[in-house]
Amino acid sequence: MTKDELHQLRKMIIDGDQNALKDIFINHRKNCIHTIRTKLFYSKEDAEDIYTDAILVFRDNVISGKIENLTSVNGYLKSTCLNMGKTKITYDKKKSKKKKKYDHFFMKTTIYFMRTRPTNNNSLNTHKKRLRN
Repeated sequence: MTKDELHQLRKMIIDGDQNALKDIFINHRKNCIHTIRTKLFYSKEDAEDIYTDAILVFRDNVISGKIENLTSVNGYLKSTCLNMGKTKITYDKKKSKKKKKYDHFFMKTTIYFMRTRPTNNNSLNTHKKRLRN
């Protein structure tokens, strides 16, 4: 895509012509979704969500002028999709680790209280003393 074509695309999007963006969406959809699914092993639904987000990022970058020189729309969309997918994987791993830490803490405290709880009323006072110390 030359600078003139990119400028024309920018003008069409700013003027509200959705056909140009719709054509890009349709023409590159199958290829980008296939790349996301094969390289990052996402489901079809997740790959479609990532692709839609990448189209929105592309539109925003065209409008703002961040894209000055573009040789391949397909290459740009693929790399954006892959970056977004990798970021999502990293975020999900961090979220999973926090959950595991919380689950581990919960299990330790549950086991502790199960071991230290009184089994009859006579040991209730002993249990209270043990917890105070």
